[in-house]
Amino acid sequence: MLPSTRRSFALLTWVLVAGSTGCHRSSSRAAPGDDAGSSVLPAAAAVDVVTLRDGDAYSVSVARAAAPCILYPESLFDTSLCPAEARPMSSAPPGSSRSKLVALGLVRFVDHEQVLMGQLTVSYNGMSHASAPTQATAIAFGSGMVDSLIKSVPGSAVVGGGPSVRLMTTDSGLHLAQISFDMSRVSGDTPRVEHSVSYTAWTLEGAYTFSLTTRAGYSGIVDTLAAQMAASVRVAHPAPPSH
Repeated sequence: MLPSTRRSFALLTWVLVAGSTGCHRSSSRAAPGDDAGSSVLPAAAAVDVVTLRDGDAYSVSVARAAAPCILYPESLFDTSLCPAEARPMSSAPPGSSRSKLVALGLVRFVDHEQVLMGQLTVSYNGMSHASAPTQATAIAFGSGMVDSLIKSVPGSAVVGGGPSVRLMTTDSGLHLAQISFDMSRVSGDTPRVEHSVSYTAWTLEGAYTFSLTTRAGYSGIVDTLAAQMAASVRVAHPAPPSH
């Protein structure tokens, strides 16, 4: 496994546990950049993709142009898309009993001839939902993600005081919550700021989240890739719209 992936397991931890904490928090705390409206995502591009699935319940696709190196599940590991030193994972790291890791991997992109990597995580949190998220419940969920992250990564802090949360809708009518933030942390002996963007889909019995994380200076690139991925999300039993 790549060293950068090992250092990112703390980020994976908060993704796996955030659902069980976020939906039960008070929604009174506002987050920077909140948008009470709902934006429509463009249709998913018809490109060569790698599709990540949780059986028939959920799927999300990432373009092969992003060189998705899937470390877990092991069956999706493709040496043609992975760095030479990458190794697949035969089992998921431990998490909450109500949560599971659907997929973990890396994406790569080029900026001014420099090859950069980001982490891709897809997870599921079991919880009951009577309806798709309102802005208030999405903010609560995002706040839970941030709080879990701060607890799991010593010396970390969220830049700007909290996540930006927006409700989004795909062309198929699926409601998603976009949650993004920047976090300062120490990587080895070097301080760095990382950017994370996630999209969460509420189902009747849980919430599926995919996240992309990379250095903050390249947030525009990963935000664009995340929006393309979000447009491809499919859920078998989505929570009904809120009224």
